[in-house]
Amino acid sequence: IVIETPREREFLFIAFIFIFLYKFRRFHISGASVFRQKPIESILDLPWSSKQV
Repeated sequence: IVIETPREREFLFIAFIFIFLYKFRRFHISGASVFRQKPIESILDLPWSSKQV
């Protein structure tokens, strides 16, 4: 899949950052920070949780 539109590339970049922050928060911080916000968790859990069983 070749991504040509800057909009899609920017979306994937932002999504990658969100995933990284989510994993980092889960592994290191363990819920004692700003990333503990439920909306971010629910948004990230929906698409990827089913694939990472």
